[in-house]
Amino acid sequence: MKRLGLRLALALAAALCAGELALHLFPALLPNAYLASFPGNGTEFFHADVFARTPVEGVLLPHLAAAYRGPPPADLVELGIAPRSADDDARAFPSIELPADALGFPNPALRERCELLLVGDSFGVAAGVRAPEGLAAALERTTGLAVYDLSVAGIGPVQERWLVETRGLALHPRAVVWLYYSGNDLTESYEPLLARRDGHATWAEAWPERQKPLLVLPDLLARALRRPPSAAAREPLPGFLFHRADASAQPVWFEPETLRQLGWSREQWQAHPAWAPVQDELRKARDACAAQGARLVLVYLPSKPEVLLPLVERDPALARRTLAFLGNPAPPGDDGALYDALLANRHAHEELVRDFCTREKVPFLSATPALEAEAQRGELGYLATDTHWQSRGQTALLEPLLAFLREQGLLP
Repeated sequence: MKRLGLRLALALAAALCAGELALHLFPALLPNAYLASFPGNGTEFFHADVFARTPVEGVLLPHLAAAYRGPPPADLVELGIAPRSADDDARAFPSIELPADALGFPNPALRERCELLLVGDSFGVAAGVRAPEGLAAALERTTGLAVYDLSVAGIGPVQERWLVETRGLALHPRAVVWLYYSGNDLTESYEPLLARRDGHATWAEAWPERQKPLLVLPDLLARALRRPPSAAAREPLPGFLFHRADASAQPVWFEPETLRQLGWSREQWQAHPAWAPVQDELRKARDACAAQGARLVLVYLPSKPEVLLPLVERDPALARRTLAFLGNPAPPGDDGALYDALLANRHAHEELVRDFCTREKVPFLSATPALEAEAQRGELGYLATDTHWQSRGQTALLEPLLAFLREQGLLP
């Protein structure tokens, strides 16, 4: 009996060792959800040196993003803000198609050269949608120029400048279109700056805890068995009512922090600790482009509430509930005064960025007028249950962007 138990134990140990070895040799066997829990969607499992060779201001490449076909994203449903029954986006766009090239950027294929280069965060990734036609495809179709989209979800100006300098300018573009998203390009740019301040040079030095585990199989099993922490069930919010062109009222939902930022004054934006470093990154990108014979232009992309709040039915109580939904307290004061402050300050961020670009001679285009005009016609330029813009909003920006690029001498 003891010998049988010993044999079984040895057999189990051998099987576990074989499984561990197989996962190291063939990481594609790992579940996609497990890989997605690591930076770059688990690129280190396939490229062992990627943490050591990537500077803290860089992006792990290849970023293992796969091409996508299916319903549009719904991050506000995932956060519990919008109800799961809200399906307006899925009905409007039954299947979207987003490509991914070999480096994980939202393009059908890699390019050796391009004439127009886009760079941004998840809003830039959304611009790469091919069905329905997104901004990158529309620019390519209308201009006949080669367009390449160098955007990655979740990054900020530090990483965007690094991508332009290390990847984009090697494609010899005539223009670099920087898609500056007002929702978090300034407020979530801390990590690389803090890592540099602390003297770290690479991802391996700054974030060793994010690297793949030494033993994969035990970690995989532990994560599979680990129960997520239980959260108190919260009732989804009803949504702000937006009146469409056919006079129907469609509920739309706002992400709490982007709504909160509408209340910030220009002075508050200017005092933000990341504003000075972000300006430095934009200056460096401008100078790097000029040195390579390219022109940096900045396109300001407003957040969803920045455009829609004046055009939905006024609901101060819902605004306060939205601000407090994720646990952060709403600002003090009565509901009406809070709502008025959100409306009064909603252009403060844009004005700050515009003035910087004027001083630094960076051509500036705001997408706000085009998206506002689309909304005033009763058409949504954003998804109802997601933070991001959709193809109608990108189409609304196309003609103003083409005219802007012509004015800058960047298009015939």
